[in-house]
Amino acid sequence: MVRSRIVEIARKQIGDSYVPGASGPHGFDCSGLTRFVYQQAADISLPHYSRAQYGKVKPVSRANAQPGDLVFFFENGAHHVGIYIGDGKMIDAPGRGDKVRVSPTTGSWWGRTFTGMGQILPA
Repeated sequence: MVRSRIVEIARKQIGDSYVPGASGPHGFDCSGLTRFVYQQAADISLPHYSRAQYGKVKPVSRANAQPGDLVFFFENGAHHVGIYIGDGKMIDAPGRGDKVRVSPTTGSWWGRTFTGMGQILPA
């Protein structure tokens, strides 16, 4: 199943460094990570900017989100995207000085800046 492959490949990137503008295989920014994982898992080419990726998804509610969907956050013109893995968690490349990790999709910053979730793959 493609969704489980997306999560599997995303998990393999945990611990890789955040590198601005990078899309793998050993360093990523947030949209570079989602781009790399979708290319490897599903041969789907995503643009390298989270706002551009947001324009490619079919919006889906948190309740209907499935592992492999994308999670988006925007605040004051900043942007962020991660790969939903279920149970309110995502894998993301959070920022300078950090590494690819599992993060919550809710909570302080996440809750204030949550924009939505979206599907690239059919449900």
